[in-house]
Amino acid sequence: MDNTPEHNQLAVDEALNFAEEKPPIEGFRKGLITSFIAIYFGSVIVWLFAEIPYQKEMAPYAHWINIADAGVQHWSLFSPDVRHIIYHETALITFKDGSLKLYEFPRMEKLNHWEKFKHEKLRKLFGDCIPWPDYRVFLPSVSQFLAFSNTDDKNPPAIITMIFNYSENPKPDSAKWNYRDSLPFHTDKNISFVYGVRETDLLNRTPRQGKAQQLRQSNLRILEAR
Repeated sequence: MDNTPEHNQLAVDEALNFAEEKPPIEGFRKGLITSFIAIYFGSVIVWLFAEIPYQKEMAPYAHWINIADAGVQHWSLFSPDVRHIIYHETALITFKDGSLKLYEFPRMEKLNHWEKFKHEKLRKLFGDCIPWPDYRVFLPSVSQFLAFSNTDDKNPPAIITMIFNYSENPKPDSAKWNYRDSLPFHTDKNISFVYGVRETDLLNRTPRQGKAQQLRQSNLRILEAR
């Protein structure tokens, strides 16, 4: 027989006691849940507080625990130092004969919705990561890829120069709003990295030539879409 009450059939006190009462967690299951909670909070405390004893020794173990239980969090959105600049990254490719080629990494504001969807990972990599000092370790690899993608047997690339282009974000002004499609140009420039292309960077490229050609064509399509 169905014991489900009809609409407005039970009083409040009766409704509060209608649900099935489950026994408290005991035994192995209780120990497992308790251990998980203790390990989770312990690893987060070790990660957050540098003042606790033996923090440096425990941090490497806490790091992998945080990765396993998804405890790693980044608070850049809530940090006190909000970005006050607008920027994008470019690379200047200098070839052996002195000729230059400017490469502009994908900029979301210049792409349509479909292109933005396709290249979102590139935005994260070249917008939120590569321009900043903490990620400089990856700049040689990016430079090698650019050299490989633009190689020419008769006129190979010799130098890759990474350039950070930026300008101050306009302050809010109710009398004259600056909309996203009319922001100022990124006129200030800093050279963030210079890479001298080595001969070994361009060797053994024959098997991958087809892939490199596809990447070059993809980059051309992005530029044409702009």
